[in-house]
Amino acid sequence: MSEPSGEVQNSGRPVAQVARHLGIHKEALRLWVRQAEADRGSRPDLLTTAERGEPVQLR
Repeated sequence: MSEPSGEVQNSGRPVAQVARHLGIHKEALRLWVRQAEADRGSRPDLLTTAERGEPVQLR
């Protein structure tokens, strides 16, 4: 099975429809999709997963 965020991006189906199919809340899936976009570099307005971990490492 592919990653849930990848299923939304690759299928072209709406987030709500994919979330219903997977049995998860649509807002959880929407956040995963946004994070995957940030990690790929297509959302420069959001922090990547690595950037989110930097403050923890600095402590």
